[in-house]
Amino acid sequence: MTLLQLTGVRAAYDGVQALHGMDLAVTGGEMVALLGANGAGKTTTLRAISGTVSVEGAVVFDERDVTGWAAHRVARLGVGHVPEGRGTFVDLTVEENLTLGTLARGSRLRGQVKEDLAAVHELFPILRDFSRRQAGALSGGQQQMLAIARAILGRPRLLLVDEPSLGLAPMVTTEILRSLRVLQAEWQLAVLLAEQNARRALAVVDRAYVLESGRVVASGSAAELRENTAVQDAYLGAEQTGRPA
Repeated sequence: MTLLQLTGVRAAYDGVQALHGMDLAVTGGEMVALLGANGAGKTTTLRAISGTVSVEGAVVFDERDVTGWAAHRVARLGVGHVPEGRGTFVDLTVEENLTLGTLARGSRLRGQVKEDLAAVHELFPILRDFSRRQAGALSGGQQQMLAIARAILGRPRLLLVDEPSLGLAPMVTTEILRSLRVLQAEWQLAVLLAEQNARRALAVVDRAYVLESGRVVASGSAAELRENTAVQDAYLGAEQTGRPA
């Protein structure tokens, strides 16, 4: 079943058009990537879904038209968003950040907090070990784990993740992307991942859309895009290394 549908979505910043009639869909329980260079429209697409930028067109989540909804209403409907730059509360402890994540849960899920927190600690043991540490004292990779963990503790049905590899070493990036795949399967999530590192993203996702200047220029299964010559030449060249975190 289609969980998310964008039809003809347009968005602009200060009069400059960022999305030009975006069409895409995400089925419940699948992992989809948005690929493209800086400025391609990946972040704006995620923001259009989460209600943090004004849009034209139609954003439909779980058969509800949520176009123009405030971000908190979209979140309570079941959309979690891990923004670029992670968005952790650096002055709060790891434990306090995770507690804030549970506030987005509906009352039906209040009784599952302990079980879900235990599952998060099993996936990211460093968050249990550093539970009393300020989030700002964590490494970049650890902060990314914390941001993802905080978002999923809200028990979303769709998780939006923006550039999780930004500034991270390749091994850390691989670990982060692998953890998203585990969450997608074990927590029965749909994941929409915005990522510049196309090679690594296509190793874990089911499908992908390639964006350029706010438009979809290619789409298909991960296997199809890995074999697409144009995608190979434009996005699957030299391995991106990032910087250690």
